Amino acid sequence: MTSSYRLTQDPLFYVTAALFALLTTSLPAFLGQAALLPVLQALGLTIFAGVALRQEGPATALKLVGLWLGVQFLTVLAVTLIRPGAAERALGDGFAYRASYVQWFFTGQGLPHAVTAEPLGRLAQLAGIVLGSLLTGGLVGAWFLAKAVNQFAFSVGVLAEELGGMGVIAGLTPWSLLTLAGYAGLVVLLAEPIVNNIWDVGHFLNKRRRLLVTSLTLLLAGLLLELVLPGAWSRTFRP
Repeated sequence: MTSSYRLTQDPLFYVTAALFALLTTSLPAFLGQAALLPVLQALGLTIFAGVALRQEGPATALKLVGLWLGVQFLTVLAVTLIRPGAAERALGDGFAYRASYVQWFFTGQGLPHAVTAEPLGRLAQLAGIVLGSLLTGGLVGAWFLAKAVNQFAFSVGVLAEELGGMGVIAGLTPWSLLTLAGYAGLVVLLAEPIVNNIWDVGHFLNKRRRLLVTSLTLLLAGLLLELVLPGAWSRTFRP
């Protein structure tokens, strides 16, 4: 007797997800479409992650999200290096952000979009991740997550243009990595009530406690590092 076919156990499912991540990122990014880029990314990510979450649970969904965001990151990075002008337009405020980011790196002052500089903006981002994921099955949360990853990849590309290979390492700021990982965990966790129709608080406190605690710990660690590390980080890699 053969076991029933499950889409999420087929390697082609993940190949297809990676291909969609590439297409939904590269096309609008190369065209410099700021409005379309995160919308397509969020739609694709929500669909594929939702399938994984419904069939296998949060662990498989997190692997899918990690794969998608990895492809998305590399694609935006490549576009930034190949067509920097298009990448700037695709971010919306890319030109101003580039100038601010380079200034921070070479002076150690004024990290753009930092929580100390834009506390309300960062709070709105967190609210979008939490409430957006909870109320829309992850769709709005994925939109905020996609925009954050796009900005992170663009930042790495900006420093790569300035410093070459060392700029890639310098751009992989640990506070950003921790924050994005925490966001990804919350998107998956808070999409489950709608995706799997589970609204029992006890279910999440008991069976999803590890994911909840891990995601919040990553966010807190990212916040603490962002408060204390940026100056020393830029000095370490500054030529």
